[in-house]
Amino acid sequence: MELTIEKLEEILLDHEERLISQFKTLLERPKSIRITQKVAYDIYGRTKVINWRSQGLLKAYKIGRTIEYEVAALDKLMENRQLIIKRK
Repeated sequence: MELTIEKLEEILLDHEERLISQFKTLLERPKSIRITQKVAYDIYGRTKVINWRSQGLLKAYKIGRTIEYEVAALDKLMENRQLIIKRK
């Protein structure tokens, strides 16, 4: 089998596309992953997390002494947050 530059470029491009696809899959956040309350406060804001939980929009999971939240639920709430204007 003779390997030409064109064939080598084709092989490398195909391999590169497969690697990119694999990296994208690995970089997507799994929807079942949970983070601790402290991390949730740091990422999404303490006030937001407390409000979502008190309104019943966010479910907390107690594992021993640790409280955890699902990342998918936090992401969804963050996307759906609305600006509330309070009247004086």
